[in-house]
Amino acid sequence: MISYCKKTLPEFRELREEDFLSVKEIYAEQGCRYCEYTAGVLFLWAEYFGYSVCIRRGTLFVKGRDAANPNETAFALPVGGGDLDEPLEFLSEYAKKNCGGRLVLNCVPEEYTEFLVRKYGAKIIGITEMTDWNDYLYSAEELAALTGRRYNKKRNRVNLFLRKYKNFSFGPITADNLTDVREFLERYAASKADETPLALYEIGRTRAVLNDYFKWGFDGAALYIDGVVRGFTAAETVGDTMFVHIEKAEREFDGAYQMINYLFAREMLKKYGIRYINREDAAGDPGLVQARLSYNPIKILRKYRVEIEA
Repeated sequence: MISYCKKTLPEFRELREEDFLSVKEIYAEQGCRYCEYTAGVLFLWAEYFGYSVCIRRGTLFVKGRDAANPNETAFALPVGGGDLDEPLEFLSEYAKKNCGGRLVLNCVPEEYTEFLVRKYGAKIIGITEMTDWNDYLYSAEELAALTGRRYNKKRNRVNLFLRKYKNFSFGPITADNLTDVREFLERYAASKADETPLALYEIGRTRAVLNDYFKWGFDGAALYIDGVVRGFTAAETVGDTMFVHIEKAEREFDGAYQMINYLFAREMLKKYGIRYINREDAAGDPGLVQARLSYNPIKILRKYRVEIEA
């Protein structure tokens, strides 16, 4: 038996606030460009997917609801500690005892599927692309410049904004303007009362972020028009990639979303020298898919559900 399993398998437990920094450090060492492998996404979506964790010997194990079958259990690929063989054997042992003998992995990065096929061979029950949850990755330099024919429409929206709204400003979220941003979110939430449960959950978690904003260590910025916040964004940077966790704006202000995207990309490129921006998944929303594609991703980060006989 491998060393992870020599003793009684430890229990998974709910995420705690005090886990945030240790989780963030583990993900930072991994340097993965998929949004599931960031502390922000893990904590923001913990309630929706019922995430619980086990941190053992520097390795983070995450358990939650299977995105394809919410009544079943799925796991993320273990992160930290280097080699994946022992952590995966640990999960297999856990699945044998607690998950009906099937190990289901969610949001497996495309580059790891071949490794899993080699490791498990005939024990692989199925591999399915999780199309709704694929991430969209962009060149930071391109989004900060919007040059060339491919960005004509985005540039036109930015120029429209500049023509219509002369009295605007864009700057970091600070203690001085946090109340303004919170007030914006409440107006935004009131206008989205008929949205899907997923969208309403996301608004609720955005509220939770703003209620204790500075503990997250996010970079954020607010867009003011005539002295009133009309949109904002918040992101987490890991290595050379910025992950846009939150982006909200009032659509009646033409070009507001495009302006936020453009100005924030410029600021973060200048601040961190980032190479990539991950605007994350579209959660199966056709409108969001089209919006993601309209920004010309340099790569779609494909994710897979892998089911294995434990």
